[in-house]
Amino acid sequence: IARYEKSAKTSAEFFFLLRGGTNVVKTEIEALAKESRADIPVLYAAVEQIAGFEQPITPEQAAEASRYAQASARQPATAEWVTEVFETQCRRGRMQRERGAYTTIHRDWARRLIEAGCSSPDTRNEVRSFLEPNLDLESGDPMRIMRTWSWLWYEKTAGKIVFDTLAQATPAAWTSFVGRAIGAGFEAIGPAAERMHLLFRRPGWEQTVAAAFVAHESDLSQLLNRATPDDVYGLRSISMALGHADRDLAARVWQSWPPAKVAEFIGKLHPEAYDAANWMLNGIDKIIPVWAKEIGHLIQWADISSQLANTRVGDMESVHECWNLLGKLGVP
Repeated sequence: IARYEKSAKTSAEFFFLLRGGTNVVKTEIEALAKESRADIPVLYAAVEQIAGFEQPITPEQAAEASRYAQASARQPATAEWVTEVFETQCRRGRMQRERGAYTTIHRDWARRLIEAGCSSPDTRNEVRSFLEPNLDLESGDPMRIMRTWSWLWYEKTAGKIVFDTLAQATPAAWTSFVGRAIGAGFEAIGPAAERMHLLFRRPGWEQTVAAAFVAHESDLSQLLNRATPDDVYGLRSISMALGHADRDLAARVWQSWPPAKVAEFIGKLHPEAYDAANWMLNGIDKIIPVWAKEIGHLIQWADISSQLANTRVGDMESVHECWNLLGKLGVP
């Protein structure tokens, strides 16, 4: 217990480590691989649970994916065989069933299974074939890409696969990805911008990021015009990425957001979001001071005051962030 109480970040991870951690997963994958390659549908279920946000899969789906991936299985995968594999996992407490579809017990376990699968020479080719469509910047679903990227990035072996795959992507692929992420909304483009911000510290990376956003500047401006207070964290990430990659682009994008709409947006923010809003507008008062001051003139103190009434007792930080935010916009 003392060994893991500080290193574990969640209760699930704590109990996972207490039960044997990586060794347990490694043993599990090796045992499944010996059972007529039962590891293949289980790894497919794990990848789908990560990329699909707890997406359960049917035996039919797993069988089809397994037939595509299994280069060394002893028998062709069938829905009946997959059901038997999954039911065995359920009895052992490794998977769960809901309305005829299956997932692993939780995403932490799925992540560890994928890492173990990527680390084993017996399974790495199959799990990689499941991961690659979820890292396809040219045509993949941006939300599935972001989930796969985020969940596996810090794993030793699976993370290297993610890193190497993204490192080989062309500027055109990044441009395509950013366009589809903007189309999906702040839920996709916010995390994408945050991750792209300092992804590769190599010559020319800032130009790749800037070019990807320049190509979709009009769509991004339209998205800003539809922003709600719930989007403030996505806006913060976009602001940091654009400000670092291309200050002129950042200025154009922000100026396309009518000051009246920005003032209304700020007036509706919950006090706990003022910190994110400050990051969003960081440096804007210096890059485009006229735009920032115009917003300040349109800020309605009654709106701010009403929101400050929602501040939790003792939350002086939010009050301080409000002070800073108004100062950026020239509000006395």
